[in-house]
Amino acid sequence: MTALNSTGLGDPVSGLGTPDDLPLFPSLESLLRVREENHCTLLAIVPDSFPIDQMAKAVEEVVGRLNSPDTGILFVMPVERTWGLRP
Repeated sequence: MTALNSTGLGDPVSGLGTPDDLPLFPSLESLLRVREENHCTLLAIVPDSFPIDQMAKAVEEVVGRLNSPDTGILFVMPVERTWGLRP
């Protein structure tokens, strides 16, 4: 597993004004002026046989229900190839 410090764009973009005022591509300066909240993005590559539903349940026991605001996002996607991973 890898943990990355991260900042989402959802809150900074929402603080730029009304939907009619939002630029198509907000400037980096306008995004960085907004109060910063620290987040952590966790990345994990697991085998196909890994019990994903059990992992999701364990995550929700720590952060709360994922369908609640400000808890997190969990998603699964296939990894076709990797380099540098050891068995």
